[in-house]
Amino acid sequence: MLWNSITAGLKILGFWQTYIVAFGMTIIVVFPKLYLALLQDRFMYGREVALSPTLIWYLIRHHWISGFDKLKDRAYKGHFAGGFKGLLVIGLAEFLGGYFAILTLLPLMLGTGTHANWALPWILPFHDAVLFLKIVGVLLLMTIIVTRIPVVGQMLINPLFVAVISYFLGVTHTLLIPNFWLGCGFVLAGVAMQYAVIGIVAIVVAFMPSNVVFSRFSNVTSIIFFCLLPVLNLLPAFIYAGWMSHQLIAGH
Repeated sequence: MLWNSITAGLKILGFWQTYIVAFGMTIIVVFPKLYLALLQDRFMYGREVALSPTLIWYLIRHHWISGFDKLKDRAYKGHFAGGFKGLLVIGLAEFLGGYFAILTLLPLMLGTGTHANWALPWILPFHDAVLFLKIVGVLLLMTIIVTRIPVVGQMLINPLFVAVISYFLGVTHTLLIPNFWLGCGFVLAGVAMQYAVIGIVAIVVAFMPSNVVFSRFSNVTSIIFFCLLPVLNLLPAFIYAGWMSHQLIAGH
């Protein structure tokens, strides 16, 4: 069952819509993190300098010259400007990214269609406000609770998004909670694939000439890889949805 779920879940990687959604999710989730990490250097040119597009450009140029590692490390470790308000913005961005990606890709993830549902994330608040508020309320509560779980919290959140959204949208003939060992298998498979991708990138970098590794091109590719991390967190959701799709096929 685990292997069948993995193969069914990874079939979504064969759809071009997946990569468009991944790009959109990256913009929603990562750009606010990088922006708030960048704003920690706001007073680099003096406290009397007002925040403006020109100042933002100077800060970006500074990190382009010195390398993006410092900026990337801040974003990865959660060192953002804005204090509590900044953390709220980051949490909202992560929530919206998962909401957008999973609602859009749900037909492909469950095997109920061959096209992404581009309109659903945007029309749901206006088409059925009560349903939208139920989904958002449960997802927000679940996000607050689950992301506090050490190590696996971020890996669990997207599969749970799939379960909650599927339940409220009336997906039938499925169990929403796998048994304990199968659930552990889903999480471990997602973690293994995520680190496999990271390992492949690390091996490629290890064999690159030093002048390429420390070039500006390498800085840009490092940022691109950092932007892919939220997308890699969707892999457990794909596998979990593959398990649900098998139940849907069996139920028909």
